[in-house]
Amino acid sequence: MTTLMPRKRGKPRREEMELPTNIQRAFIARASGANWIQCAEVGETTTENLRKWRQHPDAQGYIQTAIESNLGESHSKFADAAPRLAERLIELGLSKDVRAYAQITAISECFKILQ
Repeated sequence: MTTLMPRKRGKPRREEMELPTNIQRAFIARASGANWIQCAEVGETTTENLRKWRQHPDAQGYIQTAIESNLGESHSKFADAAPRLAERLIELGLSKDVRAYAQITAISECFKILQ
């Protein structure tokens, strides 16, 4: 004898669904610094709908992952530019054309980096 499970009717609850693509785009925009109104525009939805999706069990983790990804990308850009930035900082610190207070700041930053 087989037992039949009762069939659920209608749309599944928000908590049971996966984050839709447009909501993911909105959350990525939020992780990049956009306000919620801008995020709603990116996700082609309303701020009220985003507010509801923020209650989803995966929402906070998704936003945090996007933030960490952005930080990793930023660190890579800084690391790639570090040699050029160091050269420029040295130029500013040693240049006779740069005002003394700016030279002091540049020299101070160089020593902070070395420490």
